Amino acid sequence: MTFRRLSLSLIAACLAAIGSAQNLRICTWNTSLFTGADRLNDIKVVLFNSGPVGAMDPDIVVAQEIQSPSAATAYLSVLNSAEPNKWAVTYGSLTGTDSTCDTAVFYKPGKVSPAGAPFRVAPAGGTSGQPRDTWRFDFHIVGDADSHEVLAIYDVHMKAGSTSDDINRRNIESQHIRTDSNSLPSNYRFILAGDTNIQTSSQSCYQTLIANGANSAGRFIDPISTPGSWNNNSNYHFVHTQDPIGAGGMDDRFDQILVSQALVDGQGTDYVGHFGTPYSTTTWNDPNQSYRCWGNDGTCFNTTLTVTNNQMVGPVIAQSIINAATPPGTPGGHCPVFLDLHYATRIHILGLTLLQNHSVSPAGIIATFEIHAPGSPTALDTQMIPLGAGGSFDLTTCLPPGTYDVYVKASHWLRGKIANVKAGAYGANLLNFSLRNGDVNGDNQVGPLDFSAWQKALGSTPNARNWNLLADLDGDGVVTLNDLAILQANYGAKGE
Repeated sequence: MTFRRLSLSLIAACLAAIGSAQNLRICTWNTSLFTGADRLNDIKVVLFNSGPVGAMDPDIVVAQEIQSPSAATAYLSVLNSAEPNKWAVTYGSLTGTDSTCDTAVFYKPGKVSPAGAPFRVAPAGGTSGQPRDTWRFDFHIVGDADSHEVLAIYDVHMKAGSTSDDINRRNIESQHIRTDSNSLPSNYRFILAGDTNIQTSSQSCYQTLIANGANSAGRFIDPISTPGSWNNNSNYHFVHTQDPIGAGGMDDRFDQILVSQALVDGQGTDYVGHFGTPYSTTTWNDPNQSYRCWGNDGTCFNTTLTVTNNQMVGPVIAQSIINAATPPGTPGGHCPVFLDLHYATRIHILGLTLLQNHSVSPAGIIATFEIHAPGSPTALDTQMIPLGAGGSFDLTTCLPPGTYDVYVKASHWLRGKIANVKAGAYGANLLNFSLRNGDVNGDNQVGPLDFSAWQKALGSTPNARNWNLLADLDGDGVVTLNDLAILQANYGAKGE
């Protein structure tokens, strides 16, 4: 008989996993000309201070204009000063120049883990191609119910300017990105995040990203369904990101997060929001979207970012967005943009199951595990799992992290229980079950019926007509008085 690793209850739990979902907040921010020499406290305030609607508190920061590895280290130190030992960084050709790259991704290892090294999608192309390398950063979400999912992030800083040459060079980069996204396996969910420098959705560079093209699965989608001519257009004042300090004020949607079709299809990891509903034109606090331009409360069109009475972030964070936008005294810069993804959680419960009075390896023996709410008689999830060497097991479930009672029953052993197991994405503390032997008839107790079943099988081997595998308690391939001794030692015992 073949036992499937996923039980029916686990499949049902995964299908309903939105009820046990967790969110992942992804922020993109061009912190212009960041060398690590200034703006450190303002960066910390922008990302972690609380305002009228709380703190941004991202899990991933997709950054641009990080000028060197030492600048990335300084940025990382800011994040870890706010949340000690929670942040790491990854980057490719980080030199802060137009000949290679100025992008880096900061992330919480407790939320995501790299799925391989950064991948260079395309190199810088001199004065006629894209100005910087394009890198893709692949991650697994820690605790994701679908362990095969990969979240890929294209961190972009495209060519600035509005001339036909600028647009063409942006389109060259878009084409390289689409060639790569078109080739990604089906288990990839991907995001483009960064400073696109695109003024309108009609430009070829943007159309290349969003078009069905050779492979519609490789296209990028605006999760807030807000196409148009964004430059200097008050109709889009809630989504403008650039610039919070310069003389021109907030009048461009340069900074964007675009997502793959797989992140708006309502399955697995998905965007938190009503995809297909355009972003509100009457309020920054759009209840249909998790997407936000942090700090832009809609009162700063064609002016510097509003500080006094800023309704979204308050004056302290608003001022720090201005301060952090560029080196002191330099106009320009960008506001951060973020969105949330939700994903179904899974937990691991690891341990060993000792099968008492058994002479052979437990590897391959099927054990039935049940997970209950503490003190409850009802199983929330039931799974049949072959034990590994030494009785090891890895119980994976879509139930959310929490405290549970865990039961295990194997063949002719009595059911065991460990109560109040604290289980999370990293697994529970190693559980050690020790199951008593002698339940020949499977009623979870050792009594007269078990003795009767043993007696009928006495002396039998696997080829005999009266053979009963469950009566061979010691596993030596024959029902003998040794098995009777096990019954006698455990007579009257009951399982949990």
